[in-house]
Order: sequence, then structure tokens, then C-alpha cells
Amino acid sequence: PDLSSALQGKVAGVQINQNSGTPGAALSIQVRGQNSISGGTQPLYVVDGVPISSGNFGQIGYEGQGISAISDLNPNDIESISVLKDASASAIYGARGANGVVLITTKTGESGKTKFNVESYYGTQEIYKRLDLLDAGQFKRYVNAIAADEGAAPPYSEEQLNNNTVNTDWQEAVLRTAPIQNHQISASGGDDKTKFYASAALFDQEGIIIGTDYRRYSSRLNLDHKVNDRLNIDTKLNISFSENNRVPGDQTINGVLPNAISKPPIHPIYDENGNYVEQGFWDNPVANGTETDNIAQSFRTLFNVGWDYRILDNLKFRNQVGVDYSHLMERRYEPTTTRRGAQSGGIGINANSRVMKFIQNSTLEYNKYINDQHDITALVGSSFELIYDRYDYMRANNFPSNDLRYLSSAGNIETADASGSEYAINSYFGRFMYSFEDKYIVTFNLRADGSSNIAPDNRYQLLPGISLGWRLIEEGFMQSQSIFNDFKLRVGYGKLGNDKIGRGRFLALYGSGNNYNGNPGINPSQIPNPNLKW
Repeated sequence: PDLSSALQGKVAGVQINQNSGTPGAALSIQVRGQNSISGGTQPLYVVDGVPISSGNFGQIGYEGQGISAISDLNPNDIESISVLKDASASAIYGARGANGVVLITTKTGESGKTKFNVESYYGTQEIYKRLDLLDAGQFKRYVNAIAADEGAAPPYSEEQLNNNTVNTDWQEAVLRTAPIQNHQISASGGDDKTKFYASAALFDQEGIIIGTDYRRYSSRLNLDHKVNDRLNIDTKLNISFSENNRVPGDQTINGVLPNAISKPPIHPIYDENGNYVEQGFWDNPVANGTETDNIAQSFRTLFNVGWDYRILDNLKFRNQVGVDYSHLMERRYEPTTTRRGAQSGGIGINANSRVMKFIQNSTLEYNKYINDQHDITALVGSSFELIYDRYDYMRANNFPSNDLRYLSSAGNIETADASGSEYAINSYFGRFMYSFEDKYIVTFNLRADGSSNIAPDNRYQLLPGISLGWRLIEEGFMQSQSIFNDFKLRVGYGKLGNDKIGRGRFLALYGSGNNYNGNPGINPSQIPNPNLKW
């Protein structure tokens, strides 16, 4: 359903862990293992040459069931994926590539008649194996056996042991056969001047646990236009909207599945009036799964435009600008028909996460091929990124009715919080590559990164990288073999930095909300560290 799961188990050296089986849930991706204890560990994603925002921007906790920004990309629009794992290869991306780089190229059109492509599938999912749990009679006998071991009177009589009018299979109550479907239509074509690729898709997946599902609508338009023999312009636009319904996970006593496998079978789901029954320590999982609203809606726009100008036959200048906007809206409501909601007169939470990213890249590239033996490539460039984050969160309780589920109806606001921050990174880089007869390859990278997360006196860091390659497949002694279609030895060294340490760690910060006697108050929340380094 998304890019992360498409990579799972297919790329050596890349560890992808599924933290949850919830539809649309985020996956954890690590390249070359855990590279930092306190800093960020997720790789950099570069789509058509533009780094994009990734990670989990959700604010409402669902015990490992985060929402990944990568889920907004439609994997059917992707032409190719490559992963840069070693330090030398990633050095050209500097600090952003400290945890590896995932390079994604989307599909483009080709000259010729317009081609239409329709893809569609439908299937179902169900749990592979259920736990073999006690039924009502077995549970009562088990309780009597415990009482006998402790020298106490049995809680259940012989008549009660044989009278099991209530025998709830809680697994059957919360698990289901869930459909999954994907439908996409795309068109591509063009002429010698202009090429295009356009697509629209729907992905819809229900979870095997009640109350969970994920739906994504996505569209893409890629245009390439040749103005003249020297100037080319390309633009790419991706718009997606997704809705994710989740339930509390396995790490909480309010979770649907933990309660389903723990709640005794002697407790009914409903009473004679059709109301949910809350007995014993464990919650009624059917109430938690069907009555609670757990909605997360994500709107994502990726747009970039670039142009190439060939100054000389061997010299090309490229400039590219892009915008990545993401808005995640989360809403949770626990009605009084659930145990926890009943204790507070209903619980409501609203959260908004907005992330805006501006990117600008400029490169000057020189290529020269001499005597069909020497291949020389030199590149210099600069890049700039600016990211705005805005978050707000509000929690309330005591609602007049379960029909009025928005916070404007709440009688008591428990928490209200809003925050924002900016982040920028400015970089200059260069790369030199030399290849002799496509057999012996030398690559040297040098990058200077300046991050707003680092103290001003230590803001810029030089990050070099070098590699040596030998393509044995081109040697004469390899021509008679048929086992390998490519064989290459490569050794590299590089230095990478990681600035994913949080915003403003070198500043003296103050926190608000420390009010007294109706007067606003602030207090120190962070000691300054002017010597903070990479």
C-alpha cells in the first residue's frame, strides 16, 4: 500500500520493521542499522531530485501506530528506487544523508501515441491463526481449581458450571474478514517537444480489527517540455488525501485486541436492553472498537519545477525549486458508551500538524568523454531548505450528548496547546568522478552543511567522501562466465553529520502556561548551550 512496505525484504542492508498491523501505520526504516542514540534514525527520501518531509507527524498516541508521511506517495507512480547506504555515496547529501538516502524516480511520458493503463485488484484479509482460549465452562472450572488450591470454597456450583448461557468469543467479536482494493488509471505520451504522465488512484483497506481502516486518494501529473536544443523544463505535481481510522494498540489496557484476549468469556457484550456491558477489570472491546471516533485525515501536496540549460555541449546548469506541504488533522472522541468515556462525560481530542517545506537546488555539471576511455564528470552546486512546523492540540471532556462530538460542545477544556518552529539548512557541495574504460572508477565528494539546529559558532561542517571501484565484469577473464551479469568491488570512506537533534537546543528557552492567581507566567525550560556542535 505504500513505499515503505514495497521496500520491505528487497534491499540488502535496509532494515524495515512493521510496528503495527494497522492499515496505513508507519514502518520503521533503518539503513546500516541504528546510527544514533538520541538523534534521528530515519533515511532521507529524495523524490525526483527533491528531498521531501518524512516521519510521523501525529500527536495523538496510538501505541506504536504512527502515521508516516511516506504513506502519501502512491507506489504505482514510481519508476525506480535506489538506496545509498555507505558514507561515500551519501556524502553528496551531507547531514541529511547520515541515515542513508532513498532515491525515488517517478514515471514520465514517452514520445508517441497516448497510452492508457488501468490497474485494479480486490482481495480479502483475515487473521492466520487465532488463540485457543477458554470457553465459559472451562473458565469457570479453572477458577474453581484455583480456589481449591488456595483452600477456598469454589465460586461456581455444579449447576453454574453446566449452565453457560453467556459464552462470549471475544476474538470472534472484534476480528473480521477485511477487504482490500486498489484501482488506478494512468495516461502517458507526448511528442518530441512535450511529454506527460498523469495518474489517479484509490487505495482502500479495512483492518482485520473492528474500527480500523485506511483510504488514500492520490493523483500525479509529470510534464517535460523541450523549449529548444539547450533549454528543457520539467514540472511534477502530486496531490493526495488519506483518511486513517485507528484504535488503541497493544501497549494500553484500553486497546481492542488486549481486552479481547484478556476478558473472560462469562461477560456478555450487550445487556437485555442492547447496552454495552462493562464488567470486571477489562474494558468491553466491542464498545472501544465501534463507538470511539479515531479519525486522522492527511492532505499532502508535492510540487517542484526545474529547468536545464546546456551552456556548452559538455556543460549544463540545472535549477530546481519545490514545495512540500502536509496537513494532518486528527480527531478522537470517546463517548459515554465506553468505560473511559463514561468516567469523564465523554473525552474529545483535536490536533492539527502542518508542515511546509521549501527547497531550492542549483548545480553546474561538466561531462567529458576522451578517446573512448576516460570519462570525467565534475559537479558543483548549492541547496537551501526551509521548513515551517505548526502544531495545535486540545483535549476536553464533559460533553452534553454523544451526538455533539466536537470540542465546541465540551463543558471543560483540559488542555490547549499550540507551538511552532522553523528549521533551515544551507549547503554547498561538489563531486568529481573519473572512470577509465568503465572498469576503474574514482569518486570524490565534498559538502559543507550549515544547520540552524547547531550553535552559530559551529554551524558549518565539512563532510568529505571518497570511493574506489573496480568493475570486474569488464575484465577479459570474466567474459567466459555466465553466472554474473555485473560484478563490482567498491571501497569507500565518508564523513556524515546528523543535525536531527531537535530545534533550538543551543538557545535559552522559556515555557509559558505557569500562571498564578489569574496572571500569566513563564519559567526557564532549557539551559543554553552555545558550544553545541555536530
